[in-house]
Amino acid sequence: MGCISTYLPIRKLLRLLLFLLTLMFLGIIFGLIRSDGKNAAIQGKFPSEMRSSNEDSREPIIKETLVVTPKVDRDISSVERVVPNTTFVYFIIPKCGSRTLFYLVSNLKEKNGWGEVSALTKLVKERRRDRTSMVQEYVDNATRPAFLYVDTSFVPLRDSGDLVYISLIRDPLERFLSAYYFEKSGDGIQGPDTGLKGKYERDYFSHCQKSRRNDTCFGHWLGKTIHPRFCGVTSICSQMARKTIERAKRIASQTFSVVGILEEFDKFLQLLEKKYPAHFKGFYEMYQKSETREFVSKVKTKEKERPRPDIIEKMKEDMKLDYEFYGFVKDQFHKQLDEMDIR
Repeated sequence: MGCISTYLPIRKLLRLLLFLLTLMFLGIIFGLIRSDGKNAAIQGKFPSEMRSSNEDSREPIIKETLVVTPKVDRDISSVERVVPNTTFVYFIIPKCGSRTLFYLVSNLKEKNGWGEVSALTKLVKERRRDRTSMVQEYVDNATRPAFLYVDTSFVPLRDSGDLVYISLIRDPLERFLSAYYFEKSGDGIQGPDTGLKGKYERDYFSHCQKSRRNDTCFGHWLGKTIHPRFCGVTSICSQMARKTIERAKRIASQTFSVVGILEEFDKFLQLLEKKYPAHFKGFYEMYQKSETREFVSKVKTKEKERPRPDIIEKMKEDMKLDYEFYGFVKDQFHKQLDEMDIR
């Protein structure tokens, strides 16, 4: 009997130990399952934004309903040093002051500690559509902190660091006239496009309005209109439709940190400097200098002439979607100026 009474407590202890070991084992298994699920969610964050590797990489696409938010949608002005992992991607709209901004960034590169200031533009001989597929590689290979000047439609990008989208637009009609006469007459730095000789008529605009062949008359000179560039590279972005402009508005307001207005270029510079002083310090001051003003005068289009008032009225009617987008961006820009107390 003494043997049996001693055996029973030992048996209970063994059962208790086995129970505790079972609980520990189940806890470890549950933890591994949760960890795998979390990793899978993280890894699945970006694939929907770009084509898979077995698809045609020449034309990256954005899903119809996707609005891509960059990793930096915040004010980093509290950081009084250059943030080493930041990439500013400047999606340019031609004839909207982009060369002036690039001039300022280039001249203040050392002062503001940029690792790289470079441009993916017409210097790359591929068509703009082909250059679009090069943007991701361009960003990946940049030496950060980087300022990258990109002449393509908007492309959603993956980035291992902080990514900031900026852009600059202007009054649609003024941009059109500047683009047209730039091709015809050039400016103080670039000459006219001699390959287009014979396509310019004295009554060009009135002729276009009478013929109503707007794709021929306006499409070539505009390099398409403004808002499709913000819409991106999906199929809907090639249509002059309501869904195109609504998508462009969403991307401009939710994805871009700053979209400025050329007519208020000085305030655009002040806004950049206030939001990101570590990267844009001294921009407004340098813009006021005589050498910068001389450069600005050189890049202004030569021999611009305004069409007749009736032609201008009809052209603006044809550009009504672009004017709607321009008004939307202008309102957003002014809200940012108010938030930063820029008058």
